[in-house]
Amino acid sequence: MESTQNARLGPPYFMVPNTESQILGGQASVPSSESDSYYNNLAHLEYYMSIIFLLGLIGITFYVTGELRYILIEAGSLSLPPAVGPGSCVVYNPLQGIYALHDAYGNDCNQSIPTYVASFSGNSLVNISSYGGSAGSRSVFGWIYYNSSGRSGSAPESVDAYGSNAPVSGLVIYKGRVCFEYGNGCYGEALLPKNIWAFVGYTLNKKTDVVTVYINGKVSFYESIPGFNLTKGIYLIGASAGPNCQSYCNYFNGYMSNVQFYDKALLPEQVSSLYSEGIGGPPISLRAINEWLPLNGNVNDYSGNIDTNLEKNLIFVTGWESTYASPSLCSYANLIIGCAA
Repeated sequence: MESTQNARLGPPYFMVPNTESQILGGQASVPSSESDSYYNNLAHLEYYMSIIFLLGLIGITFYVTGELRYILIEAGSLSLPPAVGPGSCVVYNPLQGIYALHDAYGNDCNQSIPTYVASFSGNSLVNISSYGGSAGSRSVFGWIYYNSSGRSGSAPESVDAYGSNAPVSGLVIYKGRVCFEYGNGCYGEALLPKNIWAFVGYTLNKKTDVVTVYINGKVSFYESIPGFNLTKGIYLIGASAGPNCQSYCNYFNGYMSNVQFYDKALLPEQVSSLYSEGIGGPPISLRAINEWLPLNGNVNDYSGNIDTNLEKNLIFVTGWESTYASPSLCSYANLIIGCAA
């Protein structure tokens, strides 16, 4: 019986025949030593060719995605609708139960972005002094730009707060995470995108005592709050005036825009649609809208209820668009600046 050598493994680890019996069914046409050299060279050639191919593919990928990123950034800046000034879009309510959305020219309100956004500098707030909502079901949503460098993160920052006496409820940011505060507890926890515009808010269903928090149109968490009970009180944006703060405290640091209050718990599909409208979008449930503060140069209510609101140390700024990308653009790619996961 002929002896055979152990087959060697060569890149990329093919079994390499090295005896006459392994070549052509034992009918060798070349000597064994030449066979070894031939197959080893072929295996090495295939191995190095595969490396060259992969490197080329990686290079092309980086080039294409880099170009795509550049194109999307440019497209994002060009795709934003024109900015409109204060009071350009209102809910018109001539008679109770009759609603219409229009701007100063009678056009639809969907295709616009604000010229200004509200800047909360760490001692700013809006007092919804005439808020007519009940202590029952409600929804609060708005666009915020959280400035993570503005605070050490050692104290909570209130996006909104409802109630003058304990327990107070509202959306709170603590150490870069969002939770729903009620009394002395904070329910749920979700990471908030920093230094980027995000659509945040919550629904509170009084029938089930379930609070659901959303970020960018998606459910971040939901929790039941047994025995939820809240008496009517003042409503603040950007600060809290609860029992632990005899004066305003827990100030928010960053920008806000397009804050909407509803007297019902919006459905998930309604929240998703609100997000899809973008930062300039109008209310989605006109029969339930209670307060609508675009914060586009003022703190006026454009919900049709004509409420009067007060502000403290609020500044309205322009030039915010560089950190914002429309949801319609972000739905195609998350590569560009302004898109949050």
